[in-house]
Amino acid sequence: AIAKMRLVTMAQSGALLVLQAWDQLPLSAQQVLSVEMARTGARDQLFQSSPVSGSPALLVYYGPALLQRCHNMGAMVQSLCALAAIYEAGRRLWPVDDSHPNQTVTLEIGQLKAMSISEASGKWTGEESLEGRSIWVLTQRNGCEAALELVPAAKVNELVCTGIGFWGVHR
Repeated sequence: AIAKMRLVTMAQSGALLVLQAWDQLPLSAQQVLSVEMARTGARDQLFQSSPVSGSPALLVYYGPALLQRCHNMGAMVQSLCALAAIYEAGRRLWPVDDSHPNQTVTLEIGQLKAMSISEASGKWTGEESLEGRSIWVLTQRNGCEAALELVPAAKVNELVCTGIGFWGVHR
């Protein structure tokens, strides 16, 4: 219930489309969105209808812009699946840790929201593009921020060598 409320608010004029698309999402995507969007990160702050505790909370920066650009069911389903995958990657980089309450991590997705979801969707599945094979990677910037980037597959090895935390994002 909390996830739907937040997604409807984020989508603004696409609110009805969000509710219709929700029913077409894989159960795993519904579960991720339900848990992560109900997590406040604040100690002892829980929603009665979705009592999810733990910190840090994950904030997807430009998440509303991603949803507001959807004008049909297919685009909304793809965007919601992408959002769930981003939350999953963020949680891999920042596992739930109750010893540090009241934390929020920002996951910036500006590069994703700058392209159509259909264009981005081809890149989710690893289709060839003019730039060659690329992968979406959520890369830690510091202790409370990460950014989603489309990087050439060869750059992944460089990320491994730097020791910077990152997670490949796929749906």
